[in-house]
Amino acid sequence: MKMLPNKFKTLRIQLVIGYFLILFILSIQAVNTYRNINNNKETGIWTKHTLNVIAVGHQLEKELLNMETGLRGYLITGRLNFLVPFEQGKTHFIKVYETTLGLVSDNIEQVRLLEKIRELQVQWLSLAAEPIIVERDKIILGQVTMQDISVLIASETGKQLMDQLRAKLLRFVANEEQLLKQRELMEFNNDAAVQNQIIWGSVLAILIAGILISLTIRAITRPIIEMTDLAKRIASGDLSQKIAQPGSDEIGDLARSINAMVDILNEISDQADAISNGDFSVEVKQKNDHDRLGIALNEMKKQIKDRTLAMQKSEQQMQRANESLQLQNTLKSQVSKITEITQGATHLPAVSDAIISALAKMTESGHGILYISDRKDVSGTAYMTLSLMASYAFDNRKGLLNEITLGEGLVGQCAKEKEQILITNAPEDYVQIYSGLGEKTPLNILVTPIIFEKKVMGVIELASFSAFSNAQREMLSQVTINIGAVFNNILNLEQTKKLLADTQNNSKLQ
Repeated sequence: MKMLPNKFKTLRIQLVIGYFLILFILSIQAVNTYRNINNNKETGIWTKHTLNVIAVGHQLEKELLNMETGLRGYLITGRLNFLVPFEQGKTHFIKVYETTLGLVSDNIEQVRLLEKIRELQVQWLSLAAEPIIVERDKIILGQVTMQDISVLIASETGKQLMDQLRAKLLRFVANEEQLLKQRELMEFNNDAAVQNQIIWGSVLAILIAGILISLTIRAITRPIIEMTDLAKRIASGDLSQKIAQPGSDEIGDLARSINAMVDILNEISDQADAISNGDFSVEVKQKNDHDRLGIALNEMKKQIKDRTLAMQKSEQQMQRANESLQLQNTLKSQVSKITEITQGATHLPAVSDAIISALAKMTESGHGILYISDRKDVSGTAYMTLSLMASYAFDNRKGLLNEITLGEGLVGQCAKEKEQILITNAPEDYVQIYSGLGEKTPLNILVTPIIFEKKVMGVIELASFSAFSNAQREMLSQVTINIGAVFNNILNLEQTKKLLADTQNNSKLQ
């Protein structure tokens, strides 16, 4: 066998070393990419875990609110049914606490925070809630008065403990949200690292290939001018050309190898570009069962695709959770505002005006009316009527009555059925809303009953150009419960005052 010149031996060694470096770099790139993807998977698991912890943290806040609301309702009314959410809140709080403790058992700081929260909750129950319940029970038995409870409430022990509880819960949730941000940042950095590895690995492979081609051209001289030109194009990043007619000798073998390399680089570049741009429809073809690059690209493509879908799903879940929390917060805020308006109210017309004005603004209604139920006796026959008590942006309209009987019109029908009535395509002459721009006919009418202990206390009618949302309808259903109790208390107070005045007048006459 004829021995090859030394220069070919040197060239062969250089080529072997060069291609080995290319494969080595691509292999390292694939391994690092695979590791980063696995790291992203693990980070995603922890991200989901953190979201669960945040959710149960908010559940603890909800249970505290249930206990506090139930206690306040029982303190105000003395009715035992208000203690149901209080007792349920106590039971659910313990269950959620134990669940949360298990979720954060690996985080000493959060465990200590939870233990402190539990300690404050027990103190609130023993030092504030339960003593108030005992004293309220004594009022029912006539053993103490509301003045005695006022002294207990004035100490603000319960408020201070509840403020500390909320502060600890906020800190607990804030810690988890900080962890969530850190893990999301890790996911982002890992994704960026994967993309950088693909891009820079490909660039480095192309650069090494260009160097190898340059060495080969210098070693073989002029007969391979075409290969030289092609190599320059490749070195400059132009992969659109190949050698047209490679020979059958070693130079031809080299030319064919270069052509094959151009094809591979184009394929790798196309696949890498497509994957980096989020296009997973490109098929990664394996040359054979030992094609490590094809296998690595396929695996990389699969992992990035799976991770992208998982991240999109996670973002959608977070968005839905945030929207739900925002709706809940808005609902709580609106209910609290109506509670503030009605708190301590004794004058029915004034509080009715404040209520209908607030509800109209909350629901973006251009028109609102509030009717109060009244029972009349005509010729020994008792029947219920509804009297106009308050209005918002009021103006005379067709069929508007200051007094409505049960079953008459939308308001009377709502009082009769004790259910909300929603009209989404109101008649043009039903009601007009006036403003500086003129008058318009609202398309949506919502009529809601005010019920206290299964008794209709009144009816609220709202008119709007926009559709009433489910959240607005739910808010009205909730606030009317409190409004019904307030109206009942005011009416009872007025009746008591009237009876007292009648008694005093009769005494004077006697």
